[in-house]
Amino acid sequence: MPPLRNPDDRRRPSSGSECLEGLQRLNCYFLSDIIESICSALGRKPPRFSLPVGPIRTLISLIEKGSHAIGLKPLVTKAIMDKYTEDIAVDVSLIQQELGFMPQYDLKAGWEETIREMKGKDK
Repeated sequence: MPPLRNPDDRRRPSSGSECLEGLQRLNCYFLSDIIESICSALGRKPPRFSLPVGPIRTLISLIEKGSHAIGLKPLVTKAIMDKYTEDIAVDVSLIQQELGFMPQYDLKAGWEETIREMKGKDK
């Protein structure tokens, strides 16, 4: 597989398997795909709305500064929010190439099996 030309070439694909526009097809999943699969495996609907990142980030910044001013460690920081709100694409082709790993399940079936196993251990 040819290397990525530019990380900025990534876009939101129409499916989880196409991560680049016209450059190459990758076996990758976006965070939203993973969340949808987990919710489906749990028999729940994915979240329908989210809070606006800009104003919430500003509020967290103020809370973070105020906490530091009075000597407290803030529960949530801008760094934590940035981590939770980043849109990532997870490309599994490298582990497949390097280790010869071929998944037995697709993303949805894998989460369904994982949830089923976890619920079985709770009994």
